[in-house]
Amino acid sequence: MNPADFLRERIGRSRPLLAEHFAQDFGAFLRAAWPIVHPGRKFHRSWMYDWWAERLMQVKRREVLRGITNCPPRCAKTTVFSICYPCWVWITDPAHRFLCASYEMALSTDHNIQRRNLIQSHWYQSLFGDRFKLSGDRNLATQFSNDREGAMVAASIESRSQGRGGDTIILDDPQSDDIALSDLQRKSSNDWITHTLFQRLNDPATSRIYLVQQRLHESDTTGFVMDLEPGVWTQDKFPLIATEDERWVFPISGRVIERKREECLDPKRFPPKVVKQKKLDRYTFASQFQQEPAPLEGNLVRRADVRYVCGIDPLTGVRDEALPERFDRKIISVDTSFKDIVSADYVAIAVVGVKGRKRYVLNVVNQHLDSTATEEEILRQRQIYAPVSAVLVEDKANGSAIIKRLKRTIPGVIQVNPEGGKVSRVQAMAPEWQAGDWYVLRNAAWTEPLLTQLLMFPSAKNDDQVDALSQCSVYLQARGYENSWWGTASATYKETGVNILVASETSKLSTAETLGQAQAEGPDIVRFKRDPKQFGDLETNRMQNNRVTVHRTKLPDCCPVCSTVAIAKYESYAYCARCKWDTRNPVAGATPEPEPEKPATKKPREGWMDFILARAGL
Repeated sequence: MNPADFLRERIGRSRPLLAEHFAQDFGAFLRAAWPIVHPGRKFHRSWMYDWWAERLMQVKRREVLRGITNCPPRCAKTTVFSICYPCWVWITDPAHRFLCASYEMALSTDHNIQRRNLIQSHWYQSLFGDRFKLSGDRNLATQFSNDREGAMVAASIESRSQGRGGDTIILDDPQSDDIALSDLQRKSSNDWITHTLFQRLNDPATSRIYLVQQRLHESDTTGFVMDLEPGVWTQDKFPLIATEDERWVFPISGRVIERKREECLDPKRFPPKVVKQKKLDRYTFASQFQQEPAPLEGNLVRRADVRYVCGIDPLTGVRDEALPERFDRKIISVDTSFKDIVSADYVAIAVVGVKGRKRYVLNVVNQHLDSTATEEEILRQRQIYAPVSAVLVEDKANGSAIIKRLKRTIPGVIQVNPEGGKVSRVQAMAPEWQAGDWYVLRNAAWTEPLLTQLLMFPSAKNDDQVDALSQCSVYLQARGYENSWWGTASATYKETGVNILVASETSKLSTAETLGQAQAEGPDIVRFKRDPKQFGDLETNRMQNNRVTVHRTKLPDCCPVCSTVAIAKYESYAYCARCKWDTRNPVAGATPEPEPEKPATKKPREGWMDFILARAGL
């Protein structure tokens, strides 16, 4: 016998033993099938694949009926769970029916074609071809079956799957990045999973569901089903970089793997240089690679960006700064729901105090409230934190109705029509947190829930509190003039009736934050405002924390001497340009001095301030 015939004979004798070995050990089957599924691509064996193999063997034995595996992208999870595992089960159970779903029908169809190609390969047929045959009458890309009534059906969140059941349902990345970050699409996909896909189990008591995906959002499919059925699902989470020392005990063999903190899951495919590059996008790295939808330090806003007031730092023992005695303005920002049922979104009412560039979150109310309760709570917060400059309410859904009712009761209600999406508004607010402009009360009951939602955004389950803050931030950013030193002072002067000091919004003073900047950018206007020769001693004006405090004094409407109404009034001082009467030096019975004739060649005054001075006779 020549050597070729000898080898052929020995292989023929060993083929049944080899087939039985592969049928009992999925890990061995996976390693042998890898060159068939990915020809020319080397299989880098890792303890993670051995763990997956034992977990799936438990699924086949019905020891695990609900399982979840979360792992980094491009770790061959589709090859293991969606392609090789169904083909391996058919070796010993060809009547098994699989329903395999993904977020897109085209992707799910490709997986089904790969399963069929593996079954039809020479290697598979030479070992297991005598156990079943593929049916020719139903051999489609989206669905094929065998002569033992087994079937493999492809589905997606776009398909309905009515009339198609399965003994095992495999969910392989049921949500893409854009679906997971969209509230509407994420809810739609989760509803399809619970109301459609989960109802396709042939035997609800013994059929299995296995979910494999990379984490994308706190309420993605993994978070959703674990909240829906707590304690039912067996979850295996594989972060790329270990955040703490780990000890893995294999469920069947008892093998123990100890993984140290900062150790990489697959250093051959993810060397330090690649990991460092991936970490640049901290949101993507935390969710997809670390299986934590929100990084511990935060997403768009980090915990290190948060500033506190009215407390003591527990690490350093340093006392926080106190709240300002007075604020430039206070704003109430409302994110409404108008339903008080448990399934509805929360109502968020945030009270923000503004002092220069700093924003202080004074209170946050986050509850299930209907429209009436929302109005009552807004009025209550407005009364507690009076005076309040503005009440911001987003004009959406029933927002128009509540805005209309509030305007009948209180002033300063502003309907807000936000531009862009929620993420873009928080991105506009994030630099203010990074610059240390936002402060929260350290020991308030609402502080930690607010920060948790803010740091996890956009991966948090709820974002109503963040919406309320970003709405306030965008409103203040759009009104930089009103929030500057000169805008605040001008508004104060206008309230006292000194309209002569209200600057135009186009003035350079709109960017001034201090009196010194105002004098440098508009010396004529500031000198006119503070000239004691024209307006008397201005000791009643005090600059406190870049704010001018004006004392209101009742002044006559006309000159008591000459009865002219063209008098200049400023706080407690009034001056008549015609008879020279003023409140500090009243001259009873004084006769008006004749106005000097103006030369015809005199150059007319220019500018709005000169116009005002000319009208005042100065």
